[in-house]
Amino acid sequence: AAVAQTGSGPGGETYYLLSGKEYVVGRKNCDILLPSDQSISRAHAQLTASNEVRKVVLTDMCQIQGSFHFKSLSF
Repeated sequence: AAVAQTGSGPGGETYYLLSGKEYVVGRKNCDILLPSDQSISRAHAQLTASNEVRKVVLTDMCQIQGSFHFKSLSF
């Protein structure tokens, strides 16, 4: 499983991503919630982990803001 964190401070959460499962990231009704960040869309991006090649695929679901990451995800 891959590990994703939503912040570096006390308000951040850790998520364990299972291989092959898709996780929607956004502000509302998503698998990984970022409710207080107004720059994030309600359904902003999708993460899919793959243990076979040790990677996480980030798929942008937002046409306005775009998606990017700052840190690598660990396995």
